[in-house]
Amino acid sequence: MIADFLLRLLVALPLILGLAVGTIFLMQRGWLPLPGGRLPGRAGLGGILPPEEARLDLVASRVLQPGVRVALLRHAGRDYLVGVSPQGVTLLAIEAAPAEATASPEPVLRPVAAGVAA
Repeated sequence: MIADFLLRLLVALPLILGLAVGTIFLMQRGWLPLPGGRLPGRAGLGGILPPEEARLDLVASRVLQPGVRVALLRHAGRDYLVGVSPQGVTLLAIEAAPAEATASPEPVLRPVAAGVAA
């Protein structure tokens, strides 16, 4: 009876662990979507955009005080200035990214009305 249990355990445990490791590998590579349609490493876009359009780049980031920072993000040809604090992330400004990213290292951003995202 115990031998039967141990035999089943020795067969089932590696099988289950192999399936778990294989699933994690496939999800990291983007070959198996996460529940909810999101893919890891694609900025939560669910793989609906090609990888070059789904890029989310951190252009610059500055700490204002402990736990509070401001960050400039670039996505799909637009620059987003966001404030990050323990309470959450706030969109501060949006502007079209410069045609040549190296030509304008400091993009000019326009303020966004409170609660309105363009």
